Amino acid sequence: MYIPDGSTQDYDKGGPANRYSWGWLGDKVPIEKTGWKDSGLKSRVVSLLHAKKNDYIVMHHMGSHDCEVCGKSKPKKQYQGNGSFLITHAGLEFRCPAGVIHYIEEHDYNPGYQVIEALFEGRWKTGKQEDEELEECMERWHEERRLEAEEKERNMTPMERKRRDFGNAAQAAGRKKLAQLRKDGALVK
Repeated sequence: MYIPDGSTQDYDKGGPANRYSWGWLGDKVPIEKTGWKDSGLKSRVVSLLHAKKNDYIVMHHMGSHDCEVCGKSKPKKQYQGNGSFLITHAGLEFRCPAGVIHYIEEHDYNPGYQVIEALFEGRWKTGKQEDEELEECMERWHEERRLEAEEKERNMTPMERKRRDFGNAAQAAGRKKLAQLRKDGALVK
């Protein structure tokens, strides 16, 4: 998947206004993004990313991804990555795919000074932090649905309540009958 460096876009086609996506190269490394004048800096960036990859890769549930660059030019040498790094720095949220390590090592991708500064000076989000934030988000969502249901209940007419209760009773009776049929062997699960 290609997303231009510096875009607020993410793999989910959206993102906050302060998002800075980088390293989503697609099937080629832009020529202006290749080469390192300081090989020592490249080595330090790669070492940092390798050191962070076990605890600081978030969004593991997004699935695997083969390197589209290798897949196009070197089919036998493919990298599979999963997840992304998330770093906040200078009011921006820097997000890149975990495969960026491979892009730097194998394809000489240079993300530029702004990203390198964020890597060394920014705050890295851990997978655990991402999970906790997701859990909080889900709790808020469930609470909103509960409040909506309470509001709907308060606004129901007596006839709507009777229809709902009748439907619930019919469903419960149906479940009970189904369980009895299974128990009697008349219905195989």
